[in-house]
Amino acid sequence: MDFENFLREVKSSGWYQLTGMEPKAEKGKAVVRVGVGEEHLQAYGTVHGGMIATLIDSATGLAVNSLLVGEGKRVVTVELDIKFINPASSKELIAEGKVISVKSSIATAYAEVRGEGELIAFGTATFYILPS
Repeated sequence: MDFENFLREVKSSGWYQLTGMEPKAEKGKAVVRVGVGEEHLQAYGTVHGGMIATLIDSATGLAVNSLLVGEGKRVVTVELDIKFINPASSKELIAEGKVISVKSSIATAYAEVRGEGELIAFGTATFYILPS
């Protein structure tokens, strides 16, 4: 499967539909946006940390997959390390991910989440490359 078809699959998946995330990607990089709604907020009125973690996981995973899907490979997350810097209260969050390393069975990537230009969180992800 080519990456364009893969990205269409991702966009139409249940998880992306549920969360409202909008992904874009190119070789080794990805951007995932979400318009923040009531469904993304926790009790204090800021974006739930799980939504921010989802953005980091998605942006890093898409960045890695952009390099591997054309070879018939896909990845699954084995570790996320996230640092939350500021509470998120903006109307839109944008995660930008980029690949750090791809080896034979493990890949790593980095992402930042920003709201109105302010750094909300950053993190790294490690992925297992599924055999083709």
